[in-house]
Amino acid sequence: CRERGIRCIIECVDVPCMAAQEGLSPEQAGRKARYDLFNRVMREHGFNKIAVAHNRDDQVETVLMRLIRGTGVEGLGGIKPVRGNIIRPLLQVPRVLIEEYCHQNALNPVTDKTNFSPVYFRNRIRLELLPCLRDKYNSNIDRAVLGMARILSTENDFLAAVSREKFNELAKDSGTGRLEFSVHALSKLHTAVLWRVLRLAAEHVLGDLSNLELVHIEQMCALIGKCATGKKLCLPRGLTAGIEYGRFFIAVGHKA
Repeated sequence: CRERGIRCIIECVDVPCMAAQEGLSPEQAGRKARYDLFNRVMREHGFNKIAVAHNRDDQVETVLMRLIRGTGVEGLGGIKPVRGNIIRPLLQVPRVLIEEYCHQNALNPVTDKTNFSPVYFRNRIRLELLPCLRDKYNSNIDRAVLGMARILSTENDFLAAVSREKFNELAKDSGTGRLEFSVHALSKLHTAVLWRVLRLAAEHVLGDLSNLELVHIEQMCALIGKCATGKKLCLPRGLTAGIEYGRFFIAVGHKA
């Protein structure tokens, strides 16, 4: 950084302590600490982009991790090259080419020693699962996973756009954080779109979708299918969904 006239900002965080205090895994806490720093520096210095170094190998690992843990089309689409202010200019570049470039240009990046230990889930994918898949099942598994992710990412973009359009068309915001929809209109939607509209509704009133799972979306779908006035669901984080005279509502706490 000194040689290139770039300001270098370094911050130390006690990640294990942070993980324990916030109920996160070490990986989640480390990621949160990094992005908290990136966003703070961006605001303080008037920057408009955060460039991170995820590469093609990271993409393959991420898709397999999400598949094993369970996810939908959006998750299987992998890491986005652009998400808000975050850009990933190396996402299509294999790790081996980055290492080769560093070697050719006498660059010596720091390597986290835990990268070589199968302690963390991602490391087990990298060190154990992928070599096994390449050796015994498909020598081109990386290309196969990336091709699938590209297809699903494109299809997800389409579904997301259609669902957002329907949400904007059907949602009635009372101005108090309570959303209402015509049960008849919702019941006419394809299930794939209905799921997404309900996720958008929950995100609108909660701020995010943490702790909301597919089972909760399916419970709301069942409620809409029955259209029984007076029926309510008590969902995570104080979220309530119910039916009132042909209207489906979703709200938090007292707003229900």
